[in-house]
Amino acid sequence: MRAQMSVCSVRFASILFAAAGLAIAGPAMAQNSTQPEKSPRIDRDGREKQAGKLSACDFRPQSWFNGLDVYNDRNEHIADVSDFIVNRGSGRVDYVVLKTGQTMGMGGKAITMPFGSLRWDANEERFTLNATEDQLKTYPEFTPESWAGLTDEKPVSQKLRDWFNSDQPDWSSDPYAGSVKNGQKKTIEGEITRLDREDTASGEQVVATVRDSSGTEHKVWLGPSWFVNGSNATPMRGDKVRVEAIALERDNGKYVGRSVEINGKNLDLRGDDGNPRWSRMDDSRRDDANRRDTDRDNRDNRDRKDMDRVVMSESPSLTWRSVLASELKGRTVICRGQECGKVNDLIVDRHSGNVAMISIDPNENFLGIADTKHLVPWQVTTVATDGTVRIDASKEMVLASPQTPSDVSQLNNGTTAAMVYKAYDVDVPSFRPVTMNSNWRNNDADQRHDQRKMTLDNPWRKDGPIVRDVQKGSAVRVQGEVTEITQVTFNNGTPAAKAVRVKTDNGEKLVLVGPATHAEKAEQHCKTGSTVQIDAAEVTIDGQKYLMARKVASQGRDWNLFDANAPVWDS
Repeated sequence: MRAQMSVCSVRFASILFAAAGLAIAGPAMAQNSTQPEKSPRIDRDGREKQAGKLSACDFRPQSWFNGLDVYNDRNEHIADVSDFIVNRGSGRVDYVVLKTGQTMGMGGKAITMPFGSLRWDANEERFTLNATEDQLKTYPEFTPESWAGLTDEKPVSQKLRDWFNSDQPDWSSDPYAGSVKNGQKKTIEGEITRLDREDTASGEQVVATVRDSSGTEHKVWLGPSWFVNGSNATPMRGDKVRVEAIALERDNGKYVGRSVEINGKNLDLRGDDGNPRWSRMDDSRRDDANRRDTDRDNRDNRDRKDMDRVVMSESPSLTWRSVLASELKGRTVICRGQECGKVNDLIVDRHSGNVAMISIDPNENFLGIADTKHLVPWQVTTVATDGTVRIDASKEMVLASPQTPSDVSQLNNGTTAAMVYKAYDVDVPSFRPVTMNSNWRNNDADQRHDQRKMTLDNPWRKDGPIVRDVQKGSAVRVQGEVTEITQVTFNNGTPAAKAVRVKTDNGEKLVLVGPATHAEKAEQHCKTGSTVQIDAAEVTIDGQKYLMARKVASQGRDWNLFDANAPVWDS
């Protein structure tokens, strides 16, 4: 289970581009202070966006992790870090490739372990794992052949496939399938002005804001970031698009995309029946699987309809969702259609296991200068399944971005790292740490799913006392600046709540935003220092009065916590 509070907290303040010890492309920044024509600002309220500050991060180049020792609780050296398996959408390091049984650095067997199964020993600067070397040797071997074979289901990959499948959440789920099937259709044509990657219970989703010819902006939920950004029709800011969409009933002005036409390329997202395309195999894999199942059908007389149903519901291969860090290095980088360099390294936040940025080595012809490496946020980086790395940025943005320092720890002061995000006009992220759990079979996605079950004795359920208070309570408006995101615990067994403190003209107000295990969006919509307007109602919990939010409006976005009086956490 992920920790409740972010390790890399976001504090909004104006930042001067003068951080000690970090090489900055000063002349380029001065020359390119204006926004490029095809780089619309992503703040939509007309105000100058301020840079954020990342604190308490531990940035390391991915190359630093290679060869890092892994010890067990008995102080025995059991393995070395060999590689990372990175989610191509979110940039999260899902797995670590370990090499065990080496002698003098030679030989040995490669295996994979979830990143969350490793603990960090700060004193020795090494990972620890609750296992013996003999236990690790029993795990399925990770080889280039078995990794590549996951896509086409080669027998050599069966053991590795079973291992990954036993540790994965349901990647095929789509929180908006019902809306697509029953909602009102709409065609939206215009220009993408903003792209967000937002966390949901079904994983990180790509959300596009499209401005039509009348100037109206439409927010469209496209699909999982690994699926959308893994295609060769990846949307970019400034792209002219035609979106076939369905209106979301619970959020006025927000839509679910069925398909997107981008510069003549089509990205098919969902079918007429509402089923997501990412939950199905492609035609070649399905045909191969059907042929194999036909052979088995002669032996066990399996019903053909049932067999096809199983095949069609199979989740995509891990290699579609993920990429090896070693495979990214040296890849050619495309900046809005123009080759601009190669991937030099990945910058990873060790706390959360997230790739925060990539370091690129630009072409001398692209920048006109040699021997410089620049930092690019992962939020504007996409990695297609064919290996193409694209950056949603212009040459001017790359020139304006900080250079990669020789000592990456210089980024840990927070200010210098925030400058990277400002240069590319994207929000400063808030990385969530994983809990280092020795029981690696209980992945945090499964735990989050269990926590979302609203049992009959849970006061947060849709027919429970808290929601009833909200339904009958008088409307209360809270407006002001967010000073803190916190957690409220209760004495009567009621699960804890996530809450925000808001500084208003009438003093500080505490507003609950739902049960703590469901309020993942609190830090997205209620960032510390931001101005919010909250529609709330008074509720009683454990004999005390609290304000419970129904809707939060901040930075041009609405966050609705209730749909027709039913809470989003139990709808």
